[in-house]
Amino acid sequence: MKKSWAITFAIVVAVWIAFLVYRHTKNKEMENTYVHETYSSMTKSAMASPKAGLTFMGMAIKQYRTDTGHYPKTLDALYPNYIKDKSFVDEVPWEYSAGKDNFRLAKTVFINERPYTAYIDKQLRPTDVGEEKKVMVASAKKGQGQSGKTSAGHTGIKNRGSAFSPMPYTPPPERKISKEELEKSRKKLLEALAKMKEKAKEKKEIKPEKEDLGYLPVADANDVNHGIAGKYFTWKTENGVLGFGNVTYPKTGSNLIYKNGKWIKIKKEKKAQTETTVQAESSKNTDIVEKYSKNFLAWKSENGAIGFGNVTYPEKGEKFVYHNGQWIKAQQEAGEKGSATIKGKPKPDIRELVKKYGTTFLAWKYKTGAIGFSDTMYPDSGDFSVYAGGKWVAAGHENPADVLANTMAYENNNTLEADRIAKKHGKYFYIWKEPNGTLGFSDFALPDKPGTEVLGNNGEWIKAIDTTGQGGEK
Repeated sequence: MKKSWAITFAIVVAVWIAFLVYRHTKNKEMENTYVHETYSSMTKSAMASPKAGLTFMGMAIKQYRTDTGHYPKTLDALYPNYIKDKSFVDEVPWEYSAGKDNFRLAKTVFINERPYTAYIDKQLRPTDVGEEKKVMVASAKKGQGQSGKTSAGHTGIKNRGSAFSPMPYTPPPERKISKEELEKSRKKLLEALAKMKEKAKEKKEIKPEKEDLGYLPVADANDVNHGIAGKYFTWKTENGVLGFGNVTYPKTGSNLIYKNGKWIKIKKEKKAQTETTVQAESSKNTDIVEKYSKNFLAWKSENGAIGFGNVTYPEKGEKFVYHNGQWIKAQQEAGEKGSATIKGKPKPDIRELVKKYGTTFLAWKYKTGAIGFSDTMYPDSGDFSVYAGGKWVAAGHENPADVLANTMAYENNNTLEADRIAKKHGKYFYIWKEPNGTLGFSDFALPDKPGTEVLGNNGEWIKAIDTTGQGGEK
């Protein structure tokens, strides 16, 4: 009996050990498959575009120096602790050199039989090397981060955006407002607010349906720079391509999104878009209010829309006013602080405010001259104009919500926010624009989606199908 029990116990233990070995082997195979597929996609992208993969490899080199105290002599030293797939090191035509305090990693690819070269150093900013081999330098001293040697195709750094400099602002002469003018402006503002309330009563309030959405953590986000991912809407496609956006996530349910150092799978997209919009809204509103509340009267409605005026506060309808660095209920302060606040302040040119934030926020202007800004939507009613294309456009009788989707706000006008943001970050990322105007950022590759436009090296938008024919790559 004892012998039979011992045999049974030994069989159970053997089966359990075999199961553990099988599970470990299976998990290892799945991990190796995932790593190989991810790096295979990165390798293809790096061989098709000059800047693709530079940031990822540069981060690995910096991490190596942090751990060892010096830069690697060759890129082979990065495998397998920092680069998990050897093909990413061997198959891509890297040109690497390192000194004591800096390194240079360059890459040349041929697109339509023309060579394109980009490089990166410890600043982790991928930079194009000019085709005409012209060096644009503000000031340089020999021996400070420069080797003094240049190879063919690497003789200069293209200084993108250096031709754009802000125009000096000359404030208008200070003008005193008489009591008669102030009272007249106040009456006009009250009349406009009364009309807005009458129109608002005629419209039915439509509340969006609330949905309970679930989040499913998938894995640790070890393959993305947390500093960059925390500033932009960050996602990862099924084939491992990273994407960065400043507006919203792509409308694709298969992507993973970055959240608190994890890759998250969401069941539905709407809540993810809402949450990220609210997070971005808070910091933007704080920035604009603190900057311009010194020269303008600032108020906030119950739905969070921010308003500015250079005459007086709205008498009713606004929930809070900004005073002494904090929001105060309008019933307590709006009527009392309006005229008193404007007396001791110079009257600035409100065009500066509109030009600065009119393309970052939704901006509108009432007939009284009062300016409004919001991250989410235009007012539901009221006779106002919207800021689009660098000028004021009458909203007309259409639903103001439709104005937000109006494509004229993203037509070819370099003063608009979409182009400004794209050109600002085009030195460091691949940038594309979807048909609905959404901007996308990535440090590896461009998406292979019909109808998208990509930002070319000359700063112009190019149809993705007309670039290289290599899956949307630059």
